[in-house]
Amino acid sequence: MNDYGLFKNLNTLFETDDFLSKRLLGFYTQTPVSVSFPYMLMSVDNVTTDGFTPPHKVTVEFKLNLFSRYPGLKEIHQLMHQVSELLEGYPVGNAVMRLKEQDIRLGKDERTREGVLIYQALVRQSGSGDKQ
Repeated sequence: MNDYGLFKNLNTLFETDDFLSKRLLGFYTQTPVSVSFPYMLMSVDNVTTDGFTPPHKVTVEFKLNLFSRYPGLKEIHQLMHQVSELLEGYPVGNAVMRLKEQDIRLGKDERTREGVLIYQALVRQSGSGDKQ
């Protein structure tokens, strides 16, 4: 599903953030065969357009899953907090994000913690005539 440039813009943002760039060991759209912890996955759940062709504004609902094997909740809380601080209400590229839901789960291995952040992004398409 089209992410309207969100993955690229988020990846750039996370790479330039001092905290995340030092702690997060990967940001992916699919889990790699071999992966180091902590890492984050992005998946697009739903895309709604405004009905214009091409669309002027697109709403993208996406999920960020953070995975950590640090004992306890400290690392997953810190990572989720930093991601939320970077995204909530601030423009990222041509989009503005809103946190809809969050959760922390313990994996079946009882070692891996998964932080789930569900966002809604309003993406303005360039050339739509809207002033940005």
